[in-house]
Amino acid sequence: MFRQLERRKRADNNKYAALPVFATLPRELMPHWPSPFRPPKMHYGWELKAELLLEFAEQHNLLFRFTVPDSDEEGLAEDEHPEPRRRLSPSELRSAQTLLFQERVYTMHRSLPKLALSLTPKPPKTSRITSAINADPYSIVSLYSNYDLPNVPADEFINKLARAMGYTEKPRWFLDGANVTWMRWECAW
Repeated sequence: MFRQLERRKRADNNKYAALPVFATLPRELMPHWPSPFRPPKMHYGWELKAELLLEFAEQHNLLFRFTVPDSDEEGLAEDEHPEPRRRLSPSELRSAQTLLFQERVYTMHRSLPKLALSLTPKPPKTSRITSAINADPYSIVSLYSNYDLPNVPADEFINKLARAMGYTEKPRWFLDGANVTWMRWECAW
């Protein structure tokens, strides 16, 4: 399934997206130093439930908002009316949509550590939101990766986080969104 020395091409993304999600990490994907190549990065976690993290952020005042310059409407007299708002051009609309998307992403990245901290006084540093090429949507809550095996969070923390986020299924192994091929050890990601 994972061939060493395989070069990633854009056309390969569909092939990687079709890879299965593993219940247990295959042995050949565990990093092993004497081997000349590093296996692809795998994340142990769940597919992201964005709405739950955004709700947590709203309840705990963690929403991220880009600052918007004040409008000129504040300086108008009562009898004056602001100019009618014009329609946004397609590029302006894309920019606005991108900003809204980035606000959601930043809010979720800010919320997960706070949620973990509310569950335990010393949460693991390995938990994060990241991309996975074989997840739907492409974002997951990663508890740790195959390169974090010496620092695996306690089962108690994993169970608490699962309950807090509404997950009933066990975490699974997802392929990282960027590091999907075998690399020589001297290459760092």
